[in-house]
Amino acid sequence: MGKIEINFQNARSKARELNEVADRLESLANTSFPEDIQNVLNTWKGENAQILCGKMEKLGDKLKSNAKKARRTANSINGIAQNLYYAEQQLQSLIHKIQGR
Repeated sequence: MGKIEINFQNARSKARELNEVADRLESLANTSFPEDIQNVLNTWKGENAQILCGKMEKLGDKLKSNAKKARRTANSINGIAQNLYYAEQQLQSLIHKIQGR
């Protein structure tokens, strides 16, 4: 496997890892946080409970937003890696043609 292929695979691996992080963030925001908010409301009454739950909801929204950003970044990494891979392959092919191989 050449350097081009290794760099391409490394970039794709990092993009997969970033998507996994996004999955975990979404899971927290969509599953854990709503359950935690409900637990707070079930066990703690009053204005402070409402304030805490409001802050937890905002944090959940930020987690969702960051998950979307992570996915967009992963998609960009994949796209750039693919474009560079093809460009480097074409360059290698052109060099071989010029050198008469």
